[in-house]
Amino acid sequence: MRYYTITLINPTTSQVLVPNTNPYGTAFVFSNDPTTTTWSSLNVGANAHTVGGSNPAALRVELDITSTPLHSPDSHAKPFIRIYGIPLSIVAQAADLNGMFISVSGGMAAGLPLANPNQSGLLVTGQVLQAVGEWVGTDMSLTLYLAPGGSSADYSNASGGASAMQPVTANTPANLTFTWALGQSMSTAIAQCLATAFPALNIQMSISDSLVWGSGVAKTAYFQNLAQFATFINETSKSILAGPNPASTIYAQNVNPAYAGVTIVLQGGTLIVQDFTTQTNPIPIAFLDLIGQPNWAAPGKVQLVTCMRGDITTSDFVQLPPALGTTSNFNSPNGGVSPLAIGNASNSPFKGNSAFTGVALVTKVRHLGDSRNASGLAWVSTYELVFQQPVVSKLLSAIPYVYKSSSGNSYGFTGGAS
Repeated sequence: MRYYTITLINPTTSQVLVPNTNPYGTAFVFSNDPTTTTWSSLNVGANAHTVGGSNPAALRVELDITSTPLHSPDSHAKPFIRIYGIPLSIVAQAADLNGMFISVSGGMAAGLPLANPNQSGLLVTGQVLQAVGEWVGTDMSLTLYLAPGGSSADYSNASGGASAMQPVTANTPANLTFTWALGQSMSTAIAQCLATAFPALNIQMSISDSLVWGSGVAKTAYFQNLAQFATFINETSKSILAGPNPASTIYAQNVNPAYAGVTIVLQGGTLIVQDFTTQTNPIPIAFLDLIGQPNWAAPGKVQLVTCMRGDITTSDFVQLPPALGTTSNFNSPNGGVSPLAIGNASNSPFKGNSAFTGVALVTKVRHLGDSRNASGLAWVSTYELVFQQPVVSKLLSAIPYVYKSSSGNSYGFTGGAS
C-alpha cells in the first residue's frame, strides 16, 4: 500500500503537532512523544512493515519533492506537500505553520505482493516556508511549501534555534568564510568553513586527496548562502584537477577532463560532500522495481522511474538490473509462453536486453505522488543517472563523517520515523 508520514515539529519546543479532534478547539495540540506523527497513511501503532497496518481512510496527499546538489539550478525548486480533507480549523490557522520543521517519509508499506517496505524511508526534512489553507466548494486542503534540509540554500542556521532560521538576506548572511592555505587539503578547509557556519549540521565527506592548495597566497572567499558556497567549491575543484592550467604549481600535473568536481548535498540534517573519486556500495535496483524502462534524459544522462522509495538519494550509486524482463517463449523448449524470462536466450535473434546496465551515479531525485490516484505513475520516484564517471580509487560502505553536531538530532527533528 502507498505509505506516507508527515510530521510537523515546533522548532522552539521540539513538540510534535497533532490535529485536534475537538472541533471547537485549536487546530493542533502538542505531543512530547517523538514517535507521534501529524498525518500518516498507517493505523495508530503500525509501521511500514506491519501487515494490514495501512489505513484505508487515510487523507489524500500530493507531494512533489526534488533533491539535487546545491550548486545545481534545480536546488532552488521548492518542494511542496498538499493534504486534502483537513478540518476548517486547520484551513483558518494555516499561517501558524509557517516556520515549523517538517519531516516526510514515504514509499510502500506491506500489503501488496510486490510492495517492499524496506525501500520506504525519509524523503525530505526541512522547514515550512509558507502554509496555505484552501477551501474550494466542498474541498478543503493545506499546502506546505518547504525549504528542504532545515537549512536550505536560502536559509542560515548557526545555532539550531528558531530565531536563527531566518531567510538569508544582505543583512543576515550565513557565516560562510572559506580560507584555503598553502599545502592544506580542500577537505580540511571545507570542514572548517561548514562546521563554523552550521554547527547544528553533521558533515560527511570523501573527496580526492589531490585537492591541495599550491599557492603561497591563501585562497579566501565569503558567501551569503550554501548555494553560493557549493557553486564556488564545485568550480574551484574542477579547475584544479580538470584544468585549466596544468603547468601551474597550483593545479594538478595530470589533467582529468572527466573529473566532475566536488558536490555538496543537504540531506536531512547532514551535509554530504563528495566528488565521486570514491564509490559507495551500489544499491541494487531489481527489474520488478522499474516502472517503464530507463531512457535517455539528456546527453550522458539517463532517467529511471521506480515505485516511490526513500532509500536512494542524490550522490548514491545504484546497480541496474542486467537485462529487461519480458514475457516470451524465447526460453521455452516447447514453444509455450514462460511466465517470466529475464532477457533473451543467448542464441535468440531478438534483442531484449537493456541498453543501460551496470553501476550509475544518482545526480537528481524527484518524488511525485498522489496517494489516491489509481494510476501506476501516481506514486513514483524519478532518478537522473550518470554512467560516465572518473576512475574510482576506492570503494566505501558509506561516506565517513568528518564532523558530528553536538545536538545530534538534526535541528530537533524527532518524528517521521519510517
